[in-house]
Amino acid sequence: MALRTPLSVTPHLYMGDSTGRPLDKGVVYFGEQDKDPEFYPINLFSDDALTKPLAQPVHTKGGYLYDKGDMVEPHAKELIYSVKVLDSYGRKVFYKGAMMRNSWNDDVIEQINTAIIGSADIARQIATNITNDAINSTAVEGGVLADTFVVVDSSLSQRTINKGLESIADLSTIKNPKNGLRVYVKSYHAGLGKGGGYFTYDSSKSSVNNGGTVINGWVRSYQLLDVTMFGAIGDDKQELYDTNYNSDYVSQPSKITQQTADGLAINKAIIYVRNAGGGSIYFPEGTYRTYGYFERIDFPCVIYGAGSSSLIKNCDNSPTDKNGYGIFHIQPEFVSEITFMNLKVDGNGHARTKPTQEWRSYNFHVCGLPQLRMLNVDSVNAVIDCLCLRYRRPFELTNDAGDYPLSCKFVNCNLTDAFRNTLTLAAGNNVSFVNCDITGGGYVHDGINPRVCLDIEPTTGYAQYHVLNVSFTNCLFAKAINGILGGTWGQAVFTDCTIDASHKHAVNANKKGYPWALIMSSIGHWTFNSCKIIGNKEEKETYCYHSNAHDLISDFAEEGGLFLNNTEFSYCGFSANGRRLEINNVTFKNSKRPFSISPGNKPPQGDVKIRNLTLVNVFETTNTSGAYSSFSLNSFHKGNIDIDGLRAIVDKSQLLKNFTESDLVDRVSFSGITLRRGLDYCAANGYLAVAKNIHSEGYYKRINSILTIPKDNKDWGDPSLPPADTQASHTASIVGKLVDGAVAQNIVTNTNISGTATSIDNPSSRVLGGRTTGYYQNCTMWGGYD
Repeated sequence: MALRTPLSVTPHLYMGDSTGRPLDKGVVYFGEQDKDPEFYPINLFSDDALTKPLAQPVHTKGGYLYDKGDMVEPHAKELIYSVKVLDSYGRKVFYKGAMMRNSWNDDVIEQINTAIIGSADIARQIATNITNDAINSTAVEGGVLADTFVVVDSSLSQRTINKGLESIADLSTIKNPKNGLRVYVKSYHAGLGKGGGYFTYDSSKSSVNNGGTVINGWVRSYQLLDVTMFGAIGDDKQELYDTNYNSDYVSQPSKITQQTADGLAINKAIIYVRNAGGGSIYFPEGTYRTYGYFERIDFPCVIYGAGSSSLIKNCDNSPTDKNGYGIFHIQPEFVSEITFMNLKVDGNGHARTKPTQEWRSYNFHVCGLPQLRMLNVDSVNAVIDCLCLRYRRPFELTNDAGDYPLSCKFVNCNLTDAFRNTLTLAAGNNVSFVNCDITGGGYVHDGINPRVCLDIEPTTGYAQYHVLNVSFTNCLFAKAINGILGGTWGQAVFTDCTIDASHKHAVNANKKGYPWALIMSSIGHWTFNSCKIIGNKEEKETYCYHSNAHDLISDFAEEGGLFLNNTEFSYCGFSANGRRLEINNVTFKNSKRPFSISPGNKPPQGDVKIRNLTLVNVFETTNTSGAYSSFSLNSFHKGNIDIDGLRAIVDKSQLLKNFTESDLVDRVSFSGITLRRGLDYCAANGYLAVAKNIHSEGYYKRINSILTIPKDNKDWGDPSLPPADTQASHTASIVGKLVDGAVAQNIVTNTNISGTATSIDNPSSRVLGGRTTGYYQNCTMWGGYD
C-alpha cells in the first residue's frame, strides 16, 4: 500500500498542519528508520508496482501531495520508515522516526474474509476494523486518522465513503449516521474540486441547513471560510434565479428579486458570518457574477481573495434604470471593523446598458458606522461610482466611553472608469488613501456630470455634513471628462500626488482646456504638498480653478482656502477668485494660459499670500481671461495682497522644445507681470498691498498682428535679442493727385487725394527683438483705513 503519515488523512493523502489548516507549499521527506529522512531518503515510487520513481521531497499543494502538477501517493518497499514534514517557511510540522507501512490491501483482505466467512458485509466490517486499528496505532499529536474509516448503515459502499463523497448532496444518502461520524466530501458540486471538506455528524443539528457549514446535521470542519463552501463556483455563469431581499437602506431601499447561483451562494456565506457576529469570507480564484447588491455588509468582517484573479463582476444584463444593482453595500448599524483585501470588483459598466440617470448601483457604497480598510483592491467600470463614501461624522456618536472614531483607509487600491465619478466623498471623515490610482471619471458611456476622478461634495453646506480630515499620499489622479479633482464643503491634503489632465477624451475634442485639472471651491480647505499637476502638452491651456464662494453655515466661512506648497504645474493656467490663496515655492511652466487673480463676486473677495512663485514660459493667449500678462492681479480686488518672490521668466531651451511657431507668432498676446491696478485698488480700499522681489521677462503683445509683417518674421526663436523697433519707419514712394483743395506753405488744407503708396524697404529683412525686462523691488503700498 501507499505510505502514510499521521498528518495525512487517508485515503486522500490530505496534509494538514498542527492547526488543521491545509498544508500548502510544504514538503514531505520519507527516509530510513530512525534517521533524518531529509539526509537519509528512501526510494519512492508513484505506483504500487514500484516502477515509476518519485523524487524527494514530495511537495504539498492545498493540503495534497503533488509531483509535476499531478496529485500523487508515494509508495516504497520499506516496511518501516521515517517521516518529516516542513511548512512553506521550512519549519518542522511533524517528525517520526519509525512509521509502519500498511503491507496489506483492503480489497485482498475483504476478498479473503468473504471467502472464509461467507459474508461480504461482515468481511467489509472486519477489513475496516483492521484498517482502523492500524491507523489508530500511528495517531499522534497534530493530526488523527482513526475517525476517517468508519462503519455506517449506508446506501453507499464503505469503500466509497472511505474514498470520499463526490458532492454535498451525497451526505443525504448516508442513512442513520451516528453522532461523531466523520466523512470527507470531495466537492460541493460533483466533479469541480471546490467547496469540499470534512463533515462530522451532530444529531442535535439535524434540522439545520445553512447551505455551507451545517448540512442537516453534518457539521463542516474548517479553519478558513470560503464562498465555495456554500456552493459558489466562480465559473462566470449569469443564469438568474428567484430571490427576495433588501440591500441599500440609506434613503432609497433596494429590493433584489433575482440573483445568480454564485450570488445566492455568496449571500449564504454573508448571512452565516453575520449571524455568527462576524468573521472572514474568502473568495478563491474565479469569476463570480452578481445581478445586484449582495446582502448588506453590516457586521465586523474580513472579505478577501487571491488577488485580481478573484473577480466579482456584475452581469451583462444587470439593470441600469433602478437602484440596487451594484456589488457591495456596506452599512453597519453599530461601529464595525470591516476589511476588504486582495480582490477585484467590476461593475461591468462598459458592457451594461447606459444608465438613464444617477442610479445608486455602486461598486462599493459605504454608509452607516464603519471602520473600513481596503488593501490591494481593484474597483473598475462602475455604472455610477467605483467607490462612494457617505458614512456619519464621528461627533454624532457618543456614549459613556466617549467618541467612536469612524474612519476609512485605502492602500494600494485601483479605482478605474466610472459613469459619474471614480470616487465620491459625500459624507464622513478620517479618510486616507495611500498609493492609490483613481482614474477615468465619466469614462463609462461618456458619463454624466460631474464626471471627475475625485468629487468631494456633501449634499448640504451645514457643518455636520462636511467631509473632513481627508488625505491622499502618493496617489495618481488621471483621465476624466470634466475635471480631475473637484471639491466643496470639505477638507483634504494631497501629498506627493500626481494630477494628470494630459489625456483628452473624445467628448472634449473641440473644447480647449479640458479636462480641468483642479476645480476647487473656496468653501473648503485644500492643501497640495509636493504634487505634480500636468496639463495637455499639445494645447498647453489646461484649467486650474479656485472658485469664489462664501457662506456662513459651513466650517469654511473664514478659514477655507487653497494652499499650494512645493508643487509644480506643467501646461496649465490658473485662475483664482476664492476666499484665500497661499503659495509657497510653486512653479508653473510652459502654458498659453496665464496665472490670474481676480475679485470674486461674493465678499470677502480674497486674500493672497505668495512666497516664491515662478512662471516659466507662461503666456496669455486666450484673450478671454481678463488677464493682461503671465501673472495678473486684476482691478477691483478687495483683499490683502502679500507677495514676496514672484518671477515670470522665459527659458529658451524649454520654449523651443514645447512651443511651435504658431503658438507664439499667431496667438501670443501678453507676457510679464501686471500688478499695479490690483495693488492700487487694494490699497485705496484699506487692504494690505505688498509686492517684493518681482522679476519679469516677456514678449511683445500680438507680434504678428501689431507689426503687420509676414509670419516668418518672428522674435520667439531667440529671446536674448534686444527689443525690436515696433515703430520702424518705412521709406515709400507716393504717387497722388490732388482732387480739390489747396496747398499753401507745404500745408494741405484739403485731404481729398487719390493715388497709391508703395513701400520701398523689405520688412522681412529686419531682425526682430527678444524680451523686455522690468523689476519691482521692495515696493510696499497701503491705503488709509478710514
